[in-house]
Order: sequence, then structure tokens, then C-alpha cells
Amino acid sequence: MKEISILVTGIGGDIGENIIKCLEESVRTYLMFGCDMDRYPSGKKRVSEYFQSPPAGRGSEYTDFLKEIIQRKEIDYVFPSSEAEIDYFNNNRGLYDAGRAKIVINNKLILDNFLDKYKTSVFLNGHGFPFPRTFLINEYGDELTYPFVLKKRRGSGSKIVLIIRDRKDMEFYKEKYQNEDLIVQEYLGNVDQEYTVGVFSDGNNTYSMAFRRYLSSDVGITKYAELVIDKELAQLSEKIAECTDLRGSLNIQARKTDRGYVPFEINPRISGTAFVRHRFGFKDVQWWLDAFENRPISYSPAYKHGVGVRSISEVFYDMY
Repeated sequence: MKEISILVTGIGGDIGENIIKCLEESVRTYLMFGCDMDRYPSGKKRVSEYFQSPPAGRGSEYTDFLKEIIQRKEIDYVFPSSEAEIDYFNNNRGLYDAGRAKIVINNKLILDNFLDKYKTSVFLNGHGFPFPRTFLINEYGDELTYPFVLKKRRGSGSKIVLIIRDRKDMEFYKEKYQNEDLIVQEYLGNVDQEYTVGVFSDGNNTYSMAFRRYLSSDVGITKYAELVIDKELAQLSEKIAECTDLRGSLNIQARKTDRGYVPFEINPRISGTAFVRHRFGFKDVQWWLDAFENRPISYSPAYKHGVGVRSISEVFYDMY
């Protein structure tokens, strides 16, 4: 029997490495390949073979690169990790629908709405969920009180996520980032009440796992995460999965306020804390592949309490 071959993209990023680490601990054995724009991505030593790719934004060049790798290496699944790559596959589904490799991404409704932080707010409002008041920067007319958040409309991570505390801040950063597509968003609750919720559904059953996030800065990445058992977060997850016809994994970022839990971003992909969840028994990377192959999925939390701490490590190449 042929070993199942998987191409993970963006393996220089934390999400790409999370995907690989989760699959390394699978009960099944996979032949893993990786690609990234960088010559020396951090995940290079974790894959059987590495390919340096052009940026996903280079359309036909990126398509030619992928199709050649898929054919030559007989790739069964492509697991895109970055939002730029997910966006590429969302916009080019027709190029891969009939191909040999299955692309591990969410449906078009999810990606069209949740890759765009402004549309996310509109979607939440339109479907009766609590939501943060959000404005396109060019349409903003001082509707919010300070402080509020200024951030990029699209993209992941904490690039250009700013707390605006007064008009001087607003004028400075609006000028500094005048060429960026920005949104203005209500600042919710406080930094000590932020939660990240992994959600997976195979269309029949929906599972979720929530962590309280402790951030490296007021709007930074997760420093460490503490497992939380909360019925309200589980119900919120189930409702979002149901109204989006979720068949795969997504991640809800929410803060607890006097309105209850308010989601402010929904990342339509594997989370940067996927490996933390994996160790706690929430194995959505593996489950997504199981769903493609019609294998039964069962979820049994491994712990009732625990903390996962993220760290920075080094990888060395070409030393002689």
C-alpha cells in the first residue's frame, strides 16, 4: 500500500510547524513534504523533502510550482498553513477539484467571510452573534470611544494590531499605514479575559476545546494557554459551526465582557496553538484527514486541567 503523502506549505511559520508536529504524533504514518518562501524555514528538518516556493500571490508561477510537486511526488493532501496560501486555494478551487491531491481548506462561505476581519464582524452581526463594532478606516467617523483597536483587515498574527488611546495616536498611525487596508474595531473587555477556541466538525458532530490566553503583549501572540471548560464557549462554537456548515477546523478568538463572550476574530484554519490542543486530546489536524477518508472520529479529552507554554527555539543549517 502506498504511503499517504502530505505537502505542508509555509513550514517556516508556527502554524506550518504545528501541523507537522501534530502529524508526527499520529497513529498513522505519513510521508511529509514541505515548502516555504524562505531558504531556511524552521520546519525544514521535519519533512522528508523541502521545496522553496514562490509567493502565493504570484498566481500562475505558484500554480505551476504546486502542480509539479503534486504530480512528481504523488501528493495526496495539501495542507496550506498561511492565510495568503489559503486565500489562493479558495480563489482557485477549480484548478484542484479534479486533481489527485485533496486541498485541506474550509468551504467558500467560511473563507470568504472569516479571512476578512471586517466581513467577520458583519457576519456575526447578521447571524445574531455578539460582535465588536467594526469600521473600515475610510468610513470611520469617531463612533467609538478610546481606547480602540486599529488593525489590518486581512492577515494573521499581530502585524499592525495597535491600541489607539487618543486622537494623536489615530492621526499618527493612520498616516504611517496609509497604504494598508485597515479597520477600526471596538476594544473588548480586558487582556486578562481573552480566549482561543479550537472548533472541529465533520458535519455530524462538533467538538471544541477552549484555552484562556495569556498574551506576550496587549494584542500579541499567545505566551501560554490554560485549559478552560466552559459551556457557554462550547455552545457558541456549536452555533458558529452549524451556521457555516463547518466541515473541518477553525479557531475563534473571543473576550469575556459584560455581554458574555464576544468573538472578535474567527481564523478559518488550523490554529497556532494546534499542537497544544493536540497534546490535550483535541486532534483536529488528524481529524480533518480522517474526515476526508470517512474514518470515524472520536474525541476524549486527555486532561481536565493544564497549561501549555509556547517557546522560541533555534534550528541550525549548513554548519561546517
